[in-house]
Amino acid sequence: MKLPKKFCVPWTRDAKVMVRKALSESVKENLDIPKDIALTLAADVVEVAAPILEFSKALSDEDLLEIIQNKRLTPTLLLRALCMGDTGFFEAALARQEGISVVNAYMLIHNPGKQGFSALFRKCSLPENLFPVFRAAVEVSEETEYDGGEDDQNRYRQRMIERILTQFEDGFDSEDLDFFIDRLGRKEAIAS
Repeated sequence: MKLPKKFCVPWTRDAKVMVRKALSESVKENLDIPKDIALTLAADVVEVAAPILEFSKALSDEDLLEIIQNKRLTPTLLLRALCMGDTGFFEAALARQEGISVVNAYMLIHNPGKQGFSALFRKCSLPENLFPVFRAAVEVSEETEYDGGEDDQNRYRQRMIERILTQFEDGFDSEDLDFFIDRLGRKEAIAS
């Protein structure tokens, strides 16, 4: 028997998301996850989709492009991709959103003058107040490499976050900083 909406507890939605997020976290690096499950989790809300989009090898480039095409990507997921070193995904997402080639998006994003990246960012309707963070993430990603050791992806992400924050030591808007930390998680990585 299903309860009428007036009797439903508001936190049940949060509990359902928490369960799906826990599932997503537990299968994110599982090579044997069925593709349909990976796609379902990747299409879910940000908290659920992020681990699968970041880590899952079950999703092909075509799958990721389909997700981009259906505009299920948020600024958070794009920033996460940059912080995980997946600049190709970021470039493809912006290219697809604006209907330009990935080569053109690459040239606009990595142009030393930054005017092209700024224009592309605005055309993609991404939050303008986050442009400095995205610009810093692109610059830092160009200077940062994986070290090849165990748990490399997490260390890379931590180095990216630390280096991005270093660029904004005195001039980072506290709201943008809170957004950045909350959305990328790992507050403990920054505190160290």
